[in-house]
Amino acid sequence: AGNLNARGRLGDLVDPSLRTYDWDQAKIVLNLAMMCTDQSPSLRPTMSQVVAVLEGEKTLEHLSKEIAPST
Repeated sequence: AGNLNARGRLGDLVDPSLRTYDWDQAKIVLNLAMMCTDQSPSLRPTMSQVVAVLEGEKTLEHLSKEIAPST
């Protein structure tokens, strides 16, 4: 998945048997999954943050800023 993401081909992870799906929603879920599986636990979102994104209360951009390491 990481290799596909790095090459901008995250959509290849979508099950081809799905005839129709909302690409914008799929992109959110796939990018969220990538964040949840980050090698660094401190860079992974909490479950409440994940739920907030899935319910549309937060955007991925907002979530990324929340969990970004402070410099």
